[in-house]
Amino acid sequence: MPWEAVPYRPSGTRATWAQVLLALSGVVAALGAMLQVQLLTMTDTIDQGRFDLEAYESTASLLALLGVAQVMLILATAFAFIAWQSRVTDDIPALGLGTPRWSPRWTIVAWFLPLANLVLPVLAMRDVARRLPGGPWTLLMAAWWVLWVVAGIIDRALANDPGPTVETVAALQAWLRRILLVATTGQLAFLGAAIMGILVVRRMEQGVRRAAATRPPEWRRPPDASTLPWEGAARHDAPATGWPDRSDRA
Repeated sequence: MPWEAVPYRPSGTRATWAQVLLALSGVVAALGAMLQVQLLTMTDTIDQGRFDLEAYESTASLLALLGVAQVMLILATAFAFIAWQSRVTDDIPALGLGTPRWSPRWTIVAWFLPLANLVLPVLAMRDVARRLPGGPWTLLMAAWWVLWVVAGIIDRALANDPGPTVETVAALQAWLRRILLVATTGQLAFLGAAIMGILVVRRMEQGVRRAAATRPPEWRRPPDASTLPWEGAARHDAPATGWPDRSDRA
């Protein structure tokens, strides 16, 4: 079955999961930024004779544990967000809004292509958004994507940092200050991306609901027995509106 012929299946559940996980990711990023600012404040006391090594190590250990939780949460959020994006893309033809340039499968693949994933995911998203009522929310989409890319670049830069090159207290202090400033900026960028991501999901879901509401009543009928209960899929009739007859599809 061509993907364009797949019946409409509401994306509300996936959108809810994506927003909840984005919110949790934002909270964790905010906590991480707070801990990094605390470490930065402690770092400034190294050359003042008031440095508390025990408190520093305790805060650093807490930040490390939070980092592990953040990685797992980001993976879960990415899975939920991409699943939602794929479903919305899948629903565009069924809503009578044309055929997106990228298929649902390509919207998934785009996230995993090196270098291309800096551009393709947002292009695929914008192509869907411009077809929805009220879209394409260009500024919102741009803000979300710029913050996400900046956060990713900072994370990669921190992972590749070679560490202090001179083993002196001053050099160590300068390196710690620089790393913590950059890391805090990355956390704030990720927090902003999470907030913008929630707004993107909300706006696009509103557009999907508005598009579905314009369809005639006979367009939707209760899901058949093969439909998963949490998916809430709806099958199409073939009213005299030019819609293709999909009632024979399993």
